Amino acid sequence: MSLPGDLVKLTIHDEGVGISEENLSKIFNPYFTTKEGGSGLGLTTVHSIIVKHHGAIGVDSELGVGTTFTIHLPAINSTSQDIASFNSNEPEHRQSVSAHILVVDDEEAIRQLSSDMLKSFGHSVITAGDGEEAIEKYIAADKGNDPFDVVIMDLTIPGGMGGKEAVEKFLAIDSEARIIVWSGYSTDPIMANYVEFGIKGRIVKPFQMRDLEKEISQVLALG
Repeated sequence: MSLPGDLVKLTIHDEGVGISEENLSKIFNPYFTTKEGGSGLGLTTVHSIIVKHHGAIGVDSELGVGTTFTIHLPAINSTSQDIASFNSNEPEHRQSVSAHILVVDDEEAIRQLSSDMLKSFGHSVITAGDGEEAIEKYIAADKGNDPFDVVIMDLTIPGGMGGKEAVEKFLAIDSEARIIVWSGYSTDPIMANYVEFGIKGRIVKPFQMRDLEKEISQVLALG
């Protein structure tokens, strides 16, 4: 650990089965997982977010004993001026009309975090774990006279419907569906050419919530 300046240290420890030495060096690699049906993107996303905020994450583990994650992040000595400056960067859309949003992601933690943050911006949010569940909820909302204004969809859903197939089904149901896709891979063909697939917006993981809110505002403005 050689980060400059004052740091905040966060330690998370469990007493689980532990991680083998062979796997320990791979746990932050995209798509590496030992869980059946896992995406292998959870810890990759965590690592990306921490590094993006100029921090670092380390891990120690022993089989049969448990695992410890240690996170270091830069400390900020906040003043009233700093706080005012931070608040000035919050989304302007906070005061606008709220939207009814469907968030689709196979990672429960991402669904929950996104839902909580979007609700704090004044939106109403429903979540789904894959494309099939999302389509069922989209149809039910429409029949219940409470249609979704925006669908936010993860492109990569291991073991479930996602990506191009899900987008095509949404547009077959509603050709005017406002779909935003997100992914950790900006070079994905759909991310690179999203307009050609009938998608209204895109955002690359990891992202700040105000960036997502800005994308939502732009998509809503399309009418």
